[in-house]
Amino acid sequence: MIRLSAIGSALGRKSEVTRLPLSQESLARLGAGRVRAYSDAGGATLVAMAGRAVRASLACGHVDPASIDAVVLCTSSYWHHRQLNPRALSSALCELGLERAQLFLTSVPGCHNAVTGLRLARGLLRSEGLQRVLVCTCDVAAGDAHRLGDGPSVLGDGAACCLLSTDPGEGYALLGLERSDRHVMSRHADDGAGRQLLGAEWLGEVASVTSRLLRRHGVAPAQLALLAPNNYNDGLRATLAQVVGVPLDKTVPFDEHTGHVWSSDPFLALTRHGADRLYGGDHALLLSTGPYYFGAALLSRLAPWTQGGATACPASTA
Repeated sequence: MIRLSAIGSALGRKSEVTRLPLSQESLARLGAGRVRAYSDAGGATLVAMAGRAVRASLACGHVDPASIDAVVLCTSSYWHHRQLNPRALSSALCELGLERAQLFLTSVPGCHNAVTGLRLARGLLRSEGLQRVLVCTCDVAAGDAHRLGDGPSVLGDGAACCLLSTDPGEGYALLGLERSDRHVMSRHADDGAGRQLLGAEWLGEVASVTSRLLRRHGVAPAQLALLAPNNYNDGLRATLAQVVGVPLDKTVPFDEHTGHVWSSDPFLALTRHGADRLYGGDHALLLSTGPYYFGAALLSRLAPWTQGGATACPASTA
């Protein structure tokens, strides 16, 4: 069994969307989706944000850094790639006590990197004989002029980190993963008709990916105790719940304060709601989607649950 535990996170300061250079039309659309604020890293680098999330994860799970075999770092913030130079990354690992950990870096544009990271970490545990791998998602926007995202959404800065291991203990059993890349969807014209077709195909692929994963593990949508999608907006949250076939009250509430924190959203959702809503044996579905890339992870809550234990801890906030 592969266990997911020790979810740590790092967020920036809360900023109101009204301070962004957006048109009144964009602000009105965001307001209709209850998008009111976002997490602002305030100039912190990708490495700094990732380091805070990793430190929170290690502390939360009471994990000895020297026991970590590898770190999988996932980011979609390709505009900041110069920050991810070898010296900065290796220095950060040393500061965190992770001198012996191998580093794997994945960067695919889109907000599905949570499942990509879990998939890579699972492969390392299965094929390389490793025992403990940290998965860290981290993204920082290119600037306030570039925060308006699809959905519509406002892109927030932040990072999340979890531990995948073969050790027994509390947390979640990682039952399965499903990925789908639909590159042909990029051929739609960037106009009203093209975006409408893209939206319909996008929702259809979400339904396909989640249904394949659930069928493979004999879990019906009605058996899910929690659906944790990306934090786009409140309206899209309701649409995704309907597409997956999960009642809205079993879907993580939209967080008005953080914005859409890229691939970290599903992990942030578990830190906020896993402790209160999941018990031993309950199933949770993490949904991690980009514009043309789709991923889902099926988890099962391991008993017993200890409040404030190794599964999740409060976000480190600037």
